[in-house]
Amino acid sequence: MLAVLVVIVVVAVVLGLYVMGLYNKLVALSNVYKNAWAEIDVQLKRRYDLIPNLVEAVKGYMAHEKGTLDAVISARGAAMGAAQLAGTENTIAQSRSGYNATILDYNNARQMFPAVMFAGPLGFGEKQPLEATESAEERKAPKVSFK
Repeated sequence: MLAVLVVIVVVAVVLGLYVMGLYNKLVALSNVYKNAWAEIDVQLKRRYDLIPNLVEAVKGYMAHEKGTLDAVISARGAAMGAAQLAGTENTIAQSRSGYNATILDYNNARQMFPAVMFAGPLGFGEKQPLEATESAEERKAPKVSFK
């Protein structure tokens, strides 16, 4: 009788430790994907701020362009700004890929057996990867016009 009680207690403790470890793993993965999304937002905000400033700088150079030297300086400044814009777009693409990778890791962890038995009741729902549609104004690529 005592042996059966000891086995039940040991099984309960092992199961409890497993659920605790699973919960902690899902919390950590959940925080990783939230951080990945925050990184994307940072880059999207950077792009949103960069493009209007670049356009205004080019407009200013175009309005005051008087000679070859000014034209060369303007072209160089615009080219440097365009290279910075390309870098921002690349960073956004990398951040999106990283975010989707964290979502994949999270969803895999919560959907695999035996985690699938506990993830839902513990409040860890499935997360969706980024898709092509963008709704927030700062997440859209701004239109560039020199008029």
